[in-house]
Amino acid sequence: MSHERLTLGSERRSLDALTGLRFVAAIHVVLYHYAFGALPEGTPGVIRNVIGHGYIGVSFFYVLSGFILTYGYASIGDDGQVRLRGTRRSFLVNRFSRIYPMYALSCAIASPQAVGHRFAADTFGVAAVKLAIAVALTLGLLQSWWPGGQAWFNPPGWSVAAEAFFYLTFPWLMPWLWRRQNVMTWVLIAWLLSTLGPFAWV
Repeated sequence: MSHERLTLGSERRSLDALTGLRFVAAIHVVLYHYAFGALPEGTPGVIRNVIGHGYIGVSFFYVLSGFILTYGYASIGDDGQVRLRGTRRSFLVNRFSRIYPMYALSCAIASPQAVGHRFAADTFGVAAVKLAIAVALTLGLLQSWWPGGQAWFNPPGWSVAAEAFFYLTFPWLMPWLWRRQNVMTWVLIAWLLSTLGPFAWV
């Protein structure tokens, strides 16, 4: 990866144009969740197809997040090596303090419906056990790693659980990947390894 492709000095200029891209991607996701099922008969196919692929916006957010994290936290030392700006601990504290409070609030808002649905679907004992597991997984940002767990309590939160995993690995992977000459080969290997779990489950 060429160091000249990205300026990693001490000062970072604001990338305001990316805010517009984030807005477009966010609207795309919202339309997918709330408008696609309500489209009237006769809606042109191109509109139906565009809205029906709104989930792609989530993948876009992940790619954009990786770029912004690298732009903001990668630093070239005097020896020419790329390192994390600051400590790993400060990075993790900073990232989680930005997302977890709002995530916890969204879980609180979702809790009445989740609790009501669970107790309506199962006996009291079974519902209590399932809720305890769902709450532990959800608050621990682990629901995306438990088959079916992403839908048990706060379904949209699965994306935050995946993002939390990216945050946990970034301080170690970013400097390591930057030093690799064949970055795309390693990315492909990582992608293939990431499919093993889903394939085993299926």
